[in-house]
Order: sequence, then structure tokens, then C-alpha cells
Amino acid sequence: MRAWGWSLLAAVLPWTGPAVSPSLPIGRVSVPCAVALDVTLERPLHWGTLEWRWLTREVEQAWTPYGVTICWQVAGRGCEGFAVRLRVFVAEALPPSTGKSARPVVGRITFYGDSPGNEIFLSLEGGRFLVAHATLGGRTLGDWPAGIAERFLPVVMGRALAHELGHFLLASKAHARTGLMAAEFRPDDVTFGGASHLKVSPGDGGGLRLACAAGALHARGASTSTPSFAQ
Repeated sequence: MRAWGWSLLAAVLPWTGPAVSPSLPIGRVSVPCAVALDVTLERPLHWGTLEWRWLTREVEQAWTPYGVTICWQVAGRGCEGFAVRLRVFVAEALPPSTGKSARPVVGRITFYGDSPGNEIFLSLEGGRFLVAHATLGGRTLGDWPAGIAERFLPVVMGRALAHELGHFLLASKAHARTGLMAAEFRPDDVTFGGASHLKVSPGDGGGLRLACAAGALHARGASTSTPSFAQ
């Protein structure tokens, strides 16, 4: 997931043209999928319990309607019995992809061939870029006191994480035209928009499948393919 471009008609990832799924309905999965997310901070982040709850809430609101159970790994404890485990690395910035725009990258997940890996990377710089360009009271949040913009950062980071987790759960690099799995987030939508703005779109996100079997994940982790990324 890359930060939104300046033009509403800006190209979306991949920049040669977005991969969009066919318009087939996606519904609740019949078998629950249980995923443990182990969050690692690459730099100190002085959030309290409330800020982390804002982040985790966004991920859970996006995926629990589809039968996904999420456990948040804390200090190596908890999430016993969860065979599906992903590492989430939160860094100040992520390097831009080769040949892509220099705009900040908000999130990225590894892929091995056509199969998603178990590592997600999030950029605080990319999240702050989106927040700073959202408008409030006729001004961008970047023009308001810094503390106001920081208040919205956990929500934006949670929504970016929900997007990258979607690539994993749906086992696809494809992007939808709208909703959570769109290739780009617009600042106002991702910062102030309600959860309805960032759902998995039945029309545009359909045709993708939830791929959360432990055996398939084990095979992905053992893959020797050269890694690539979805954003």
C-alpha cells in the first residue's frame, strides 16, 4: 500500500496498471481462520494502551465479519494453538520499490511467487504522510499542531495493516477498485472515514479466496522462491 498520489487519477500499484479482481461476490467463510500477529517495533513508539487498541480495532473490524480470528502476540506470550503466525515490523520508513515513485510506502507484504509470506512491513512515515494530507476545518492536518495529527496515526496504521493482511488472507497481490483492498488510500477516507469506506468490496474484491490452511502456510514458509512484495 502506497500513500495516495496528488491526482485523483494517479496510477495505482502496480504503476503499469492495477490488478483488479473480477466482480464476484465474497461472503463469510464457512470455516473460521485464526491468525496470530506478532508486532515488532524497529524503533521506539510511545503509544499507550488506547493507541494500540485503535490500531488493533481497525484490523479486527475489517476481517472478523469474514470469520477471521486475530490474536495479538505480546512479549512472546499468548496465541497458543494458533498455527498461522505473521510477523509485523513497524519501521520509520520503508525503501521505495525499484522503479516506483518516491512517495512514501505505507505497507508491504512479502510474496514468494504467487504465495504470500508471513512478514508484513509498516512505515510510520507513510502513515504520517496520509494523515498530514487529510483536511480538517479547511486546512490539512499537517498545518495543525503535531499532537492532533498523531492522534489519527494509529487508526491509519491499523487500516494499512488490515490491507496488507488482506493480501495474505486472500492469497493475492491483486487490488480492488474501491474499499479496503484498493491500491491506494486517500487521506480523508483513511483518516476520517468510517469503517464502511474500507470494507472488502463484494463487487470489486470478489473472486479472491481466503487461504488460511496451516498446511498451505507451512509450504509457503518453506518456499525457496525469490521474494517479491505486494503493497
